[in-house]
Amino acid sequence: MECKVFACLYFFIVLVGGKEVIDVQMDSTWKPDIGWIITCRWKLVDNDTLQSVRLYDNERQFMIYRPEANGETRSQVFRRPEDMMLVECTKGNARGVEGACVLTIELYQPMTKDFTYSCEVSGERPKFMMRKENLLINAFVPPTDAVVQEGPINVDSGRVVLNCTSSGLPAPQLVWQIGQQKVPSDFTGTFWNATSKLWHVWSVLSYTYSDEHSAICIPEISKDGKITIGASATYSSAERIKDITNMVFTAVMFILLLR
Repeated sequence: MECKVFACLYFFIVLVGGKEVIDVQMDSTWKPDIGWIITCRWKLVDNDTLQSVRLYDNERQFMIYRPEANGETRSQVFRRPEDMMLVECTKGNARGVEGACVLTIELYQPMTKDFTYSCEVSGERPKFMMRKENLLINAFVPPTDAVVQEGPINVDSGRVVLNCTSSGLPAPQLVWQIGQQKVPSDFTGTFWNATSKLWHVWSVLSYTYSDEHSAICIPEISKDGKITIGASATYSSAERIKDITNMVFTAVMFILLLR
């Protein structure tokens, strides 16, 4: 009995400690104006041969790449109402010891929930080694830097209209702050930008031009109980007045030099 236990332990140590495993790595990148780029890379043990690569969307298999049937590469396009996905699988050498499958997902509609992609790589006989990796894609893109644009100045009221914009996924919230105090906006709007593949938001604030405090616009995204704050934009009437004064002074000096 002791010999059997020892034999089992020895087999387990050799199997685990021998590093005879397939290396599978997955990563994702957000590509502006496209969507997600998901990559599955594999590396078999040196004396192995690639048998197949299976791809899954939320545990549903949607494609299989078999070098024996498909050759060196396989490309396929999948079209759905919400997106278009191009899958390109390529093996790096004759036996497919190394290779990669690249998924380019172009969004047609805004993402509303997270999803998981899986990549299962299998080797040939005699070992028939297999490894499967999962990658969670969060429906989240940090807010872009806020941009504040100055509108017309109402001389009678001494106020100027400021418009702040930002983009992200989900839609950012734009928070206005004057001094240390948060202030409500006058108007806000949100729309899905089919080019950037993000929610675009805008917020309008009527600001007292002579106010000594700067107006700050801060983009925020709240998801899963966590708030992500983007780069803010600041509008300072004092700096604006200083710039105008410098321009007037420069113009006057230029006229005097012409005389």
